[in-house]
Amino acid sequence: MSRRWPWQDRALRRWCACLSAVVVAGMGLSCARSKVGGTEVRVLLDFSRSFAPFDASDERVLKVVAESIATLAADRWEPPVRTVWQRINEASLGAVPECGPLEFEPRLTGSGGDRKAELRSKLLDCVQGIAERSRDPAQTSAYTDIGAAIRLAVEEGGGATRRRIMVVYSDLREDLPPGRKPVEFRLSGQEVVLIHRPGRSAEDTLVVQHLQMVDHWKQRLVRAGAASVVAIPAPFLADSRLMRGIEGPSFGVTVGFALLVDCDLTGEPEVARIGKVLAQHVVRATDSSVVNVGILREPFQVRDWLPPIRWVSSLTHRVKDSDPGVFQQVLNGLIEGVGRRAAPGRAAATAGLRWVTAGLQYDTERHLIVISRFRETAVQEGLAFPGQTNVILVAQPDRSDASAPESFFRRLDGWRAVLKRAGATVRCRLQLKYVSETQLEKCLQTASSQGDLP
Repeated sequence: MSRRWPWQDRALRRWCACLSAVVVAGMGLSCARSKVGGTEVRVLLDFSRSFAPFDASDERVLKVVAESIATLAADRWEPPVRTVWQRINEASLGAVPECGPLEFEPRLTGSGGDRKAELRSKLLDCVQGIAERSRDPAQTSAYTDIGAAIRLAVEEGGGATRRRIMVVYSDLREDLPPGRKPVEFRLSGQEVVLIHRPGRSAEDTLVVQHLQMVDHWKQRLVRAGAASVVAIPAPFLADSRLMRGIEGPSFGVTVGFALLVDCDLTGEPEVARIGKVLAQHVVRATDSSVVNVGILREPFQVRDWLPPIRWVSSLTHRVKDSDPGVFQQVLNGLIEGVGRRAAPGRAAATAGLRWVTAGLQYDTERHLIVISRFRETAVQEGLAFPGQTNVILVAQPDRSDASAPESFFRRLDGWRAVLKRAGATVRCRLQLKYVSETQLEKCLQTASSQGDLP
């Protein structure tokens, strides 16, 4: 027997009550919809020139949002589900909706799958139009009024809707025209999701400053009355992470993997071998996983983080790349792509690890493989791993370490201590040129065990 959600029971009770009224009154009457109930989803998109135009990676993010809304509307949320997509720009108050209003309500008879497919198709059409308009300079603005966009979403939406969700996609830099005062806003229990990435200017690329901006908005939204605030970096966005962030830890299980490589080590053949072992482990040992691959470099660059790939081992839920062979090919392609993207820069593990902690925080458990020379001194400031986070350190000495090996091992000891204080468990510490596939697989297998590296 199929599972029935609470809203379905209420809908059935309303229908029965209406039918009873018709019988008693002896005349045809329609049953009025309850004035309280339903779900509203507002999606706010940054159309300022510091953030737009939307490229292929941005379009991927918007598609994940669209598909997640369609899935949750059909399977999870109380109907009717109403969604509106709107701009954040200099004139946020006067912007017309980019998409919608669209309403979804499953029928008592017929195929719910058809209604879900219809909503998904409409939202994906919206995404394509939004991406195209963002590439028109006349459609973007020089300034960003985030407060006005949020105030508009609050004032126009909601009403008697039981649940209100707000999704914001932006660099979260509010840049107002000269002389304009920030718009104050009050929320009434909205659940807010901040999908973020740094802007396109050079001054926006430093990950520490960007994450400080994210924290500022999280605190501001909570003070304004948000019921919850979830923040996910755009390069880490996957449907499982977004839906779990919205619905909470009870919604499914997702294991997050991240492979981080120094910018000057991406071309090493051992990196490709490590990626092969990781792909095999994910397919063999997990049912639902998301894998990210990125370059460790300072200053931070969004293009150094490739889109995540999702592995789902299920006969009933087919997800792209869920064929083991295809998944391994895609992951190998990502690693090769990282090598091609590598450019001169200063390798910096601290910035990359801070970015990863923000990206994997809504996974059930997290596994990091860090391939680095660990040149910089480990710094714990701003580094905090949520929940169960396992780390494998794969080190490659620098040329200068040949004459001072004690310095190299001291740096590794420092990194291990900082990671442990930040809440991670260092499972293994390996040397890049000596890593074997069997050795790495054992390190990945022990991730489910307890205790730190001896």
